Amino acid sequence: MDGKNLRCLTSERGYDAEGAYSRDGKLIAFCSDRDGDPDLYVMDADGKNVRQLTNEPGYDGGPFISPDGKWVVYRSDRKEKDRLQIHVIGIDGKGDVALTDDQNYVHWAPYWHPSEPYLIWCGADHAVQGRPNYDLWLLKYKIADGKFSADGKMIRVTDNPAADVLPVFSPDGTKLMWTSGRTEDRSSQLFVGEIKLPSDGK
Repeated sequence: MDGKNLRCLTSERGYDAEGAYSRDGKLIAFCSDRDGDPDLYVMDADGKNVRQLTNEPGYDGGPFISPDGKWVVYRSDRKEKDRLQIHVIGIDGKGDVALTDDQNYVHWAPYWHPSEPYLIWCGADHAVQGRPNYDLWLLKYKIADGKFSADGKMIRVTDNPAADVLPVFSPDGTKLMWTSGRTEDRSSQLFVGEIKLPSDGK
């Protein structure tokens, strides 16, 4: 944390990026194009024991490991180039499921709530004329018989003429921080607010 002891964890040619720790600090999920296109990988925090999670055409990236360490949420454009959708896959590389599947929309930057079964991300309708406007979206999920699925409809969290992107929950889950251009000069700044989750997922 003091900026010392810098060391390289990966040494493949090309793109190794978008890394995120597991809550216990033992694993890192990341994106790499070492096999020809961007896919998801997991490795030990020291860079050892690298294993591939996804192997689909297109881009799989932006991974975050779930608080319990069993799932990875990420964004993918495997169905249509640049039309990112939200996916979840098991930490073992099994049980991949698309939580969004609307090719008019682009969904990206998903993030786990630390203690409740909710995911948040940013998304925008790219079928409209003009520049798409990104807002934050919330979704309750459930896990039954080892399968991950949505548990209700997407809930729009923000509705502003400026873009709202890159949401993260505070460690205690009571606050939400995100980047927004809702400033006088339209510059991107950080915003934070309290968030109350719906008890019924609606």
